[in-house]
Amino acid sequence: MSDSNSFTSLSSIVDHIHDLAEDADSLHVDDILEMIGSRSFGPLMVVPALMAVIPFIGAIPGMTIITGLAIVAIACQILLGRSHVWVPKKVRQIPLDRSALKKGAGGFEGTAKFIDKFMTYRLAWATRGAGLWVTALVMVILGVAMLPTALLPWAVLVPGMAALILALGITARDGLVVVIGWLLAAGAVYAVYSFAASSESISV
Repeated sequence: MSDSNSFTSLSSIVDHIHDLAEDADSLHVDDILEMIGSRSFGPLMVVPALMAVIPFIGAIPGMTIITGLAIVAIACQILLGRSHVWVPKKVRQIPLDRSALKKGAGGFEGTAKFIDKFMTYRLAWATRGAGLWVTALVMVILGVAMLPTALLPWAVLVPGMAALILALGITARDGLVVVIGWLLAAGAVYAVYSFAASSESISV
């Protein structure tokens, strides 16, 4: 299992995913969990959010639902005050597309390094205590909002990007990024709600 302290940036997570996909003969959810560590809530939320927004990975059928539920499950455990993430055995055994992960992570490395340039330690109150609890609650809402976006290509980018920014803020302990993530999350949820409402009116 990797040292959780090594995952303090987006590029470090992307690089590890790429290396894991490149070296492994087969890949399962459990391999990702073992790589990051069950006590690293921030990086563990980064992974499903990242998988949702990277085109080569997010386009895989069913991936939007899997990543949305994963975000909900991890965030709920923060709300419950757990010290580590518990994942059911059946979920751990879900196979992952090694080729898509390798291609997606490799193509995202430059973007990850660019994003990391803007991340730094600040506004600590937003990354712990009540701030962390609020973020976890928002992540639950975003994870649920991701589910209906499976019906529309690339729609998951809206809530997925907000979730990724929040998870990155927690990982890097960058409170300013977290606050920005809260604002983006509000817009993302409104956008998904508007889409669902318009779809329902059209079907009627």
